[in-house]
Amino acid sequence: MSLFPSPALLAPTWRILRIVLRVAGSLVLLAWTLILVAWLTLHWAILPRIDHWRPSIERAATRAVGQTVQIGAIRVESHGWVPTLEMLDVVVHDSAGREALRLARVRAAVSAASVLHLEPRFRQLLIDAPTLEARRDAQGRVFVAGIELRGEAGRASSPAADWFFSQEEFAIRNGVVRWLDEQREAPVLELRAVDFVLRNGSRIGSRRHDWRLDATPPEDWGARFSLRGRFTQPLLARPGEMQRWSGSGYADLARADVQKLRRYVDLPFELSEGDGGLRVWADVRDGALVGATADLALRAVNVRLAPDVEPLVLEQLRGRVRGDVDGDTYTVTASHLAFRTGEGLDWPAGDWRLRWRRPGEGSAGDGEFQAERLDLAILAQLAGRLPLGTALRDELAELRPQGQVQRLQARWQGPLDRPTGYRLQARVQGLHLAAQQRPGNAPERWVGRPGVAGADIEFTASDSGGEAALQLHDGALEFPGVFDEALIPLDRLEARLTWGVQREGRAVGDRGLMPNVQLQVRDARFANDDVEGTLTAGWQTGQEPGIGPNARLPGVLDLQGRLSRADATRTWRYLPSGIPAHVRDYVRRAVIEGTSRHVDFAVRGDLSHFPFADRKQGTFRIASQIENARFAYAPAADGASADWPAFAGVHGQLVFEGTSMQIRDARAQLFGFQLQQVQGGIADLAHAAELVLDGHGRGPLGDALRFVRETPVNGWTQRALEQASGSGDAQLKLGVRIPLDDVRRARVSGELGLLGNEVQVTPATPRMSQARGMVQFSDSGFSVKGASARVLGGGASFEGGTQKDGVLRFTGRGVASAEGLRQARELGVLPYLGEHLNGQAAYRIGLAVVHGYPELSITSDLVGLGTTLPAPLAKPAEAAWPLAIRTTVDGTSLAAGQPGRDRVAMLLGDVLELRYERELRDGAAQVVAGSIGVNRPAPEPVAGTAAAVRQSRLDLDAWRAVAQSFEGSGAAAGGDGGDAGGSGYVPSTIALQADELTVDQRRLTRVVAGLSQQAGLWRVNLDADQLNGYVEYRPPGGSRSSEGGRVYARLSRLSLPESAIQGIESLLDKEPQAVPALDIVVDDFQLRGMKLGRIEAEASNWRTAEIREWRLDKFRLTNADARLEATGHWRGVAGGSTARRAVMDFELDVADSGQLLERLSLGPVARAGKGRLQGQVSWLGSPLSLDFPTMDGSFNVDIHQGQFLKADPGIAKLAGVLSLQSLPRRLTLDFRDVFQEGFAFDAFTGDVKIERGVAYTNNLRLRGVTAAVLMEGRADIAHETQDLRVVVVPEINAGTASLAYAAINPAIGLGTFLAQWFLRKPLMEAGTREFHVTGRWDDPKIEQVPRKRAQSAVPEREPDAVVVVVGRHPPLAEGKTPR
Repeated sequence: MSLFPSPALLAPTWRILRIVLRVAGSLVLLAWTLILVAWLTLHWAILPRIDHWRPSIERAATRAVGQTVQIGAIRVESHGWVPTLEMLDVVVHDSAGREALRLARVRAAVSAASVLHLEPRFRQLLIDAPTLEARRDAQGRVFVAGIELRGEAGRASSPAADWFFSQEEFAIRNGVVRWLDEQREAPVLELRAVDFVLRNGSRIGSRRHDWRLDATPPEDWGARFSLRGRFTQPLLARPGEMQRWSGSGYADLARADVQKLRRYVDLPFELSEGDGGLRVWADVRDGALVGATADLALRAVNVRLAPDVEPLVLEQLRGRVRGDVDGDTYTVTASHLAFRTGEGLDWPAGDWRLRWRRPGEGSAGDGEFQAERLDLAILAQLAGRLPLGTALRDELAELRPQGQVQRLQARWQGPLDRPTGYRLQARVQGLHLAAQQRPGNAPERWVGRPGVAGADIEFTASDSGGEAALQLHDGALEFPGVFDEALIPLDRLEARLTWGVQREGRAVGDRGLMPNVQLQVRDARFANDDVEGTLTAGWQTGQEPGIGPNARLPGVLDLQGRLSRADATRTWRYLPSGIPAHVRDYVRRAVIEGTSRHVDFAVRGDLSHFPFADRKQGTFRIASQIENARFAYAPAADGASADWPAFAGVHGQLVFEGTSMQIRDARAQLFGFQLQQVQGGIADLAHAAELVLDGHGRGPLGDALRFVRETPVNGWTQRALEQASGSGDAQLKLGVRIPLDDVRRARVSGELGLLGNEVQVTPATPRMSQARGMVQFSDSGFSVKGASARVLGGGASFEGGTQKDGVLRFTGRGVASAEGLRQARELGVLPYLGEHLNGQAAYRIGLAVVHGYPELSITSDLVGLGTTLPAPLAKPAEAAWPLAIRTTVDGTSLAAGQPGRDRVAMLLGDVLELRYERELRDGAAQVVAGSIGVNRPAPEPVAGTAAAVRQSRLDLDAWRAVAQSFEGSGAAAGGDGGDAGGSGYVPSTIALQADELTVDQRRLTRVVAGLSQQAGLWRVNLDADQLNGYVEYRPPGGSRSSEGGRVYARLSRLSLPESAIQGIESLLDKEPQAVPALDIVVDDFQLRGMKLGRIEAEASNWRTAEIREWRLDKFRLTNADARLEATGHWRGVAGGSTARRAVMDFELDVADSGQLLERLSLGPVARAGKGRLQGQVSWLGSPLSLDFPTMDGSFNVDIHQGQFLKADPGIAKLAGVLSLQSLPRRLTLDFRDVFQEGFAFDAFTGDVKIERGVAYTNNLRLRGVTAAVLMEGRADIAHETQDLRVVVVPEINAGTASLAYAAINPAIGLGTFLAQWFLRKPLMEAGTREFHVTGRWDDPKIEQVPRKRAQSAVPEREPDAVVVVVGRHPPLAEGKTPR
């Protein structure tokens, strides 16, 4: 069968088709012919006369737009087939007759489509400088140029809108648009320089409308802006039917004040201010806005996003925001959105997306939020300004979150603040969540929500549970209500967490009842400065609602872990708040040092029972091994010092279990004691906590005594052992009981076992060796049992302790030997006294401690103990001299705030009695009153100490030797004046009576003396057969002139033997600063039997730079025969040598040289003679101890009218240099060994120079009636030798006299002088004799020297008068005769 029909069947059909095509073509041709005719008619017939049709056109335009239209003029221009009309001054009035539109010039190009549509159509409609009014009335209707934009009733569009949107192109140039909003009562808004273009067209199946508007708003609105749109609508829809439009719009506001906009536009939020750039893209579908995109660059934005939130103030806002609406689903997307708040918070640029669906019928709504990055801190601070819901805002305000959230994805069902379900996934860096603050109505044992700081967490969570990986570096966890210091810093924390939630049909945000929660912590590792360890834990809520046992909170915990490292000093930090605060504070102050290793801890049970005092309710256990700890079992309050020493080097096991603390098998060090098996602990930390410790050990006795001395045990023993010392090891048992709520009530008991130790109770008591016994102590006192020792060279036993009346009493007995006393160097003077004792004696001793002060009683008959002391204390060993020493405390001095006082009494037979009253302060005894009686009863004690001594013979030299044996004992009488008498024991006043007193080997008879001392000043009034007067001695007091002390004496008579001179010289041999200053006057002074007359001397100490100097400021010796005045000094020499040099300037005025020499015990050597000797001498050594080998100086002799008497040769020797030491022996030059019969002289003059102990002269001469004697040469003073040339010139005539009076120039010498003289006087030369004197002074050798006549070659002339100058003369060679 053929698939196609036959041609015969198709022939009728083709015929019908041809007929139809012909008719249609004819109709089309006819139509175009008519259109062409009409267009030609319009173009050639109507338009050239268009102005004549202007009224008709106005009426037609009025009907077309529905408003009154007036046209000022119409002109037509034709350019080909398309004519152009130009209308001038076109005005459109609204229905009220107001001018709604004025067009100054309208230019329109007519479109051929006008013929087809039978209405004016334009290819282009151009309006120049129009003025357009747009208005919204009070009812909300919008009118443009008086034309209402809303269509007529029942119609989707108005004819005017249809006609407007049918024109091919509509353009406005430089127009003005005014917007009047009567509904808002807003001011008129005028836009100038408005340029508008609208292009309408069609394409297959649709119409299109493209437009653009550019305008300039008022200055306060901003800059010129641009609006654009591109829309389409179905082809069959009416052109003005905007409800069918779809497309997009665009707005570009380079700068705009968006605050102005809210006065004319309804916004979804309250915008108070804002300024900046804005670009907006709007998407329209079927006339409705379905989406918008905005590029924002705003500043100073103040917006309120919801009525119930605070305004949001932004300094800057940049980024892109897009909103979409799809039915009841809304989506907001932000890209690179960043802002800075008014508080200076910067939100970093980021992307996020928010979608939510409004609740509706059958739907509770849901939402979704995605963000690449969020700053939780800024979000939390802005929560009060964002429409997040009250519940969520309150939660954020309480949590105060901080951190950076990354890759956040969140979905929820139901309202955002009360979702019925949710799912979250994110990573948070630097997470901070605040812990819950304790509410005002919280119960006492409240536990709050934990907090975290510095955590990095990656989690997935939902309403049914979740999991998380937690890492924390340099952060912290906070556990309010769990620890006293809730915040725990952590260097590192790593853990994995999983949890599950059972809500039982309740919403997530329902706070009426907490859901059931299970939390698991796995693989947790943590470390900080205090601890490092691992743990695993599980926690879940209880079964019943509320807070308490078996309730939701605080829940049930199962935790266990181990610490590999722990700082023991921070143990208190991790004790839970369930332990009383005073217990935690005790642990804080008690554990000072130490570390813990292998710490295991576990917590199991309902936390409402924590710390599980009843172990059936749960487990709380911390077991640790303590190493190198320092434990103050009785710690001091902060800032105070502890009463009890801490245990050091503690090693042992410390266990916290429930409410107890246990110390097991510990060892510790207490000073030098190693305590073993220390056991104890606190039975109940929560109630009446008391620390109990027991231990024992062995260590140095000195450390045991230190424990007694530095703890309250010192007070318990009434300070009996406060100064005790010892050596060797001892046993110690120690028990401690300390109430933690008041460590001041601490009780310590113990036993100290002596194992043959050496002990000294006080520095002033004898040392005990081989001491054995037991000392028990507690807060009620102490006791000594079965004690024995060797003391003072013999055995002793003692016992005692605290009595019922609170007084310490001890008794003992023993034997003391002289050798034992000599070895007891700690007993002050007794060892030195032992040097003068022999034998041994028994004694009994008693000791009581009354209110901390000792009372001592010692008795002995001293039989067997002898002395070698001088009278009156010389004792044979077999003699019985009862000795009784007793100290008693003055009860009247025990009042509070008063220093203690006691009395000391000592009685030694009938020979010696001592009585002292002492003040006891700061462990030292100061005598305030005392008395001493020797061979007489002691008087009543007086301030200071008074001594009354009566002795027939008293040898002070012997007692001085005894005193010298006491040097180093610290008991020298008088001391240095600072403490005259060794704390008052040495008397400050002494009354002495002695028939014979031996002092300095000098015997004084019928002596009565009174001595007193006050503030270091000694005063003596003395009367004896040998002297009488008053003497003061003031020890050094710091003045530069009295560093050696000062002696002031006014004596009516004084006689010094040779021994006294030696004593003075030994004194002056000391350093200058050790020599006292002197102020001495003696009316009748005798020296070695020589009556020298009145002597006055003043001397003082001085310092010049680093050199000490003793100055003799005044020395005057006066008698009937002469007066000697001298000054000088004694000081160190240059070069740093220890030698000191004495220098003396003297002047001796002689009234009778003969009597003076006899006064000096030289016998009748001369008669009469008066004159003067003056000069200066110096030597190394003291001023009164001449050192001839070092002596230098010079002096001048000028004596007149005297005579040398006959004397045996050698009685008066050649003259030496005058000195105080040699004054009686070498005072003058005596040549009686030369002139045996005596020599009367008119003058004896000359100069003597001394160098290194050798005296030189070359101008010494004697001038007499019969002869003149001239001398030159030297004399060795130290060796008493001489080498002199003596020339005797007889008296012949007046020439000899002139020779005697001539001055010899020392520069030329005696020989030259005589040669010149004798050449002129040859007769005189013939009688002249010359001698050479050599040998020792006591055996001089005198040789006459032959003379030769002077050479006549020497011219004769008169001798020159030459002034005598004392100069250096070269020493003569031994045995040479001077020329």
